[in-house]
Amino acid sequence: MDLFPISNMLVGFRKNKPNFSLVAQGTFFVRLGEMLQRGFTMVESIDFLLLSIDQPPLNKALRVGFERLKNGDRLHDVLKEVGCHPTVCTLIYFAEQHGKMADVLKEAGQWLLKRNEEQQKLKRLLQYPILLCMFVGLLFVILRWFLYPQLEYLHGSFSYSTSSLNSFLSFLLYDGPVVVFIASLLILGLAVIFLPYWKTQTPLQKVEIYRRLPIVRTYFTLYHTHFFSRQLSFLLASGFSIMDIIRLFEKQPFKPFYKEMASYFHEQLMKGREFSTIVEDLPYFKKELSIIIRHGEWNGKLEYELDYYSRQCLEELERYIKQLIQWVQPVVFIFIGMVIIILYLSVMFPLYDMINNI
Repeated sequence: MDLFPISNMLVGFRKNKPNFSLVAQGTFFVRLGEMLQRGFTMVESIDFLLLSIDQPPLNKALRVGFERLKNGDRLHDVLKEVGCHPTVCTLIYFAEQHGKMADVLKEAGQWLLKRNEEQQKLKRLLQYPILLCMFVGLLFVILRWFLYPQLEYLHGSFSYSTSSLNSFLSFLLYDGPVVVFIASLLILGLAVIFLPYWKTQTPLQKVEIYRRLPIVRTYFTLYHTHFFSRQLSFLLASGFSIMDIIRLFEKQPFKPFYKEMASYFHEQLMKGREFSTIVEDLPYFKKELSIIIRHGEWNGKLEYELDYYSRQCLEELERYIKQLIQWVQPVVFIFIGMVIIILYLSVMFPLYDMINNI
């Protein structure tokens, strides 16, 4: 599903990996696309842009990588070696086929910048809750090891029975952290056991597991519907047939999921099935995609309709991510609030019990 870790390594610099951040990548690709649109060659554009990168390790790594362009290497291979985002490498791979390199570079750069913006926004939203969690943790330590023993001593001085609610709150304060710790160990143990099984799964089988996760399922469907329809649009507009496009997906080295799915497409097309029908049977895309393909094939404007639909899916995906980010902080605050209430009650109820029994 993706979603999207960054930074591989330039071969030969693995021990001192240069930091080619999302912002640096996004800015680089946007400017590279703009320069190509203004008539600069790829080599001229890259040589110029490297002048503005003032991080010596990164600059050196990029220069070593891009020297391969002058020797005839493909751009997507070079970008992979210098640690660029795999999704961007895939986009460049297809751009080398359909020729709209400048447009794709700008879109890829804007996508990276947008993604970085979302990550930074999430970090800002979590900063205050994290500070509150640290404060609550400190408060818990004070109550658990300093104040509550005094309350227990007072409780022992008065011979009265403890209420069930008071006993439950005491359990949460004393044994709650132990329960959480044991549960964490169990989850970690299950993850270690599950890891070998995960490695044996094919890309399509892994995707099936992703699709069972509620939040991930929606993101996955929107992202891959956008990505697939966007590449179809570009390639169809450049004169590629559906079968040619499927072969390109089979050959690309960056996304095993698409590689395996393309093999399935190829097999079904060879059996004489219609492309739209195959898409309709796959659960990885929105249901509307097969309808769009069928309608576009009917009126002869498939590439244009796919282009419009891919942009529509991207807008929907961005709205979904914003909604998730907006939900994060309130959920964390509610959790912290519940913990504070429990800590407060765990102190006040024993006091009320003692007062009532005086």
